Amino acid sequence: MLTFILIATAHFLALLSPGPDFFLILKVATTQKQYLAFILCIGIATGHLCYLVLVFFGLSLLEQYVWILDCIQIMGVTYLLYLAAQMLRTLKNTNTLSINQQKNLTESASIVQVFFEGLAISLLNPKNALFYASLISLLGQQITLYIKLFYIIWMTGIVFLWDFFLAYLFTQRYFQHIFQHWLKPIQIITAIVFIGFAIIITANLVMF
Repeated sequence: MLTFILIATAHFLALLSPGPDFFLILKVATTQKQYLAFILCIGIATGHLCYLVLVFFGLSLLEQYVWILDCIQIMGVTYLLYLAAQMLRTLKNTNTLSINQQKNLTESASIVQVFFEGLAISLLNPKNALFYASLISLLGQQITLYIKLFYIIWMTGIVFLWDFFLAYLFTQRYFQHIFQHWLKPIQIITAIVFIGFAIIITANLVMF
């Protein structure tokens, strides 16, 4: 029970720390329709699910083929820079249009496109796999299939519920009103954050 509390607490505290997925939810919530922000959350949770399954059932593969994580990091850097470029490109309409007007003028993304954006932001962040691997190490080697499935379902569910909660907040009228006054700074900060994460990942690749 104590181990579960430690893992659950560490996992939730990690979710509270804003990462690329947090800012992608913010981006979609302010540029796309509400239901697409919720679809994005499903994609993000699916990415976490993939890494959890890999950590519980295929950790030895990651240990043998470390280059796979390096490739994932390179793709992650490219994707983050692409997202930053997208954010900066939308700045030209920010000063004159409300959020709702901007959403109407923005080409609506498809459900599949947004789902895969969420999936990509999770899968192209290898820190997710490393974080889960460090948490799972607390359980030891001799754990049953049912315990593995419990943790996979639990942590995937928590990721989805937290991201869904954020998406719900960001798409509410009160927050939309706040975002309207701060939309341009938010977009600039989001782009800078994406670029910052890309630089950090690149630095880790070069140094290690």
